[in-house]
Amino acid sequence: MNAGSHAEGEIGVRHETDAAGIVHVVFDHPGDNVNLLSSDVLRHLSDLLDDLGSRADVRGLLFRSAKPRMFLAGADVEEIASYDDAFRAAEGARAGQAIFQKIADLPAPSACAIAGPCLGGGTEMALACTYRLAADDDAVRIGLPETRIGIVPGFGGTQRLPRLVGLEAALDLVLRGRPVDARRALRIGLVDAVVPPEYLERE
Repeated sequence: MNAGSHAEGEIGVRHETDAAGIVHVVFDHPGDNVNLLSSDVLRHLSDLLDDLGSRADVRGLLFRSAKPRMFLAGADVEEIASYDDAFRAAEGARAGQAIFQKIADLPAPSACAIAGPCLGGGTEMALACTYRLAADDDAVRIGLPETRIGIVPGFGGTQRLPRLVGLEAALDLVLRGRPVDARRALRIGLVDAVVPPEYLERE
C-alpha cells in the first residue's frame, strides 16, 4: 500500500491504495482511543473525495479504522458546543451534507467496515456509502445518539436513513437516540452483512 503523508495522518485520517485499486480511507485519531469527525478531518476528507472523484483508476473506496473495535464516535461535540450562533451551525451542517454527498456521488462503489462504535456523524457517513458491513462484535453500536442531548443529525442522516430502513425503524433510531448492535442493524437493513471481525476488511 502507498501510505498518505505524515501530515495527513496527524489530523486523524489518511488514505492508502492497495494493489487492486481500492482506496482505503483510514481513521486513526492520534493519541486518542476514539476517532472523531473534527472540522480538520472533514476538510481533508472533502479534498480527498474531490481528487478521487476525478480519477479513473479508483476501483472502490473503503472506510475503516486503524483502531481495534472502533470506527467513528461521531462529530467533535466540543466543536459543536463552540458554535455561537445559528448561522454558523447551519453552515457547518451544510458543509457536512455536501461532503457526504460527494461519497454518494462517487463513480466507484464505496463501503465502510464497522468494527466498533459508529455514531452520529459516523452513521451519517456510513449511510452515504454504497455498502455497510459490521463486525460480529459486542463493540459495534450504530445510531444517532446526539438527539438525546438536543442535537439534530445535520449531515443528511434524517433523509438517508428512512430511505434505507423505512420510516418506522428510522423514527425509532432518531427519536429514541438508542444505537443498535450489529445483529439488529442487519435485521432492519441498516447494514448489508455481519461478519467475523477477522474477516471484516476482506469482505
